[in-house]
Amino acid sequence: MSSMTKLADINSGQQNCKVLARITRLWDSKNMNSRAADPLISIDGVILDEDGKMAHISVPKKLEKQFRPSLTRGSVYMFANLIAVDTEQKAYIYHHQDYMLQFQHTSTVNHLQT
Repeated sequence: MSSMTKLADINSGQQNCKVLARITRLWDSKNMNSRAADPLISIDGVILDEDGKMAHISVPKKLEKQFRPSLTRGSVYMFANLIAVDTEQKAYIYHHQDYMLQFQHTSTVNHLQT
């Protein structure tokens, strides 16, 4: 089992990140110019670890049904198997850092009691 990673120690491109953090913000990112019935791009949020570091998280649209029921603003979670995606090409990143934690189909979310 992989050990926990602090947000400050994560680098862009890192695989299988395991993070303990609280969700402080959560929102649906939508393409408002889309003519599709569902303009959702992803579920995005901001997490805060015990050291006070923040990171942007993103659940791609194709994984929405898998993870939406598990995510609640204000709750603490153990996230596993996240990927640190380079944010250089992304204009909508919430926090100024070189990565965004992205969920994949093998990611897990375990709610912890606080």
